[in-house]
Amino acid sequence: MFELTFEQKWLRSPLSWPGGKFKLLPLIIPQINAMRKGATTLVEPFAGGAALSLSLGTSFERIVLNDSDQAVSALWQCISKRNLRSALVERLKWALPNPNIRVDHRPLLDSADLLTRAYGCLLVNRTAFSGILSRGPTVVHQGRFNGTTLCERINRIGMALEGRLEVTNLDFGEVVASYGKRERTIIYADA
Repeated sequence: MFELTFEQKWLRSPLSWPGGKFKLLPLIIPQINAMRKGATTLVEPFAGGAALSLSLGTSFERIVLNDSDQAVSALWQCISKRNLRSALVERLKWALPNPNIRVDHRPLLDSADLLTRAYGCLLVNRTAFSGILSRGPTVVHQGRFNGTTLCERINRIGMALEGRLEVTNLDFGEVVASYGKRERTIIYADA
């Protein structure tokens, strides 16, 4: 069976995502590599936790992460921009999970402010059952919300993919229309 390299394991998503692909990467990556044929851009129209893009990110010149959820898209946008990434990490350093975090921070997901939406996304995702943002019981424990680990992951991703990560907030049809016919592009759609 295919084994992930250290580099492929190194960039781990800060999100806990329902249906996440991290455990399936040893099966998926060889398939992507077999189809690659000189592709330089990887597009993930349903980014979510972006496990595949993160594991292959350093081997592509350009990564496009798209998610139609504005909070998820906001998180990836903040990670992709150094100044927003620094501000997000600074906020996370002071975040303390509590039993009311779901009620207290759920409204942040709809904030007009990109950074606030991203921060809310992480707080709610890391304390929600299976990472679901919209519903489900709150599960607050240190193992799911480790601020230090989250900050490290965010910084590692941002630095490794700096200048190569593009983030969009489109629906699937718009992503296919924008990137589907571009040369040297792979679209990984796993909805």
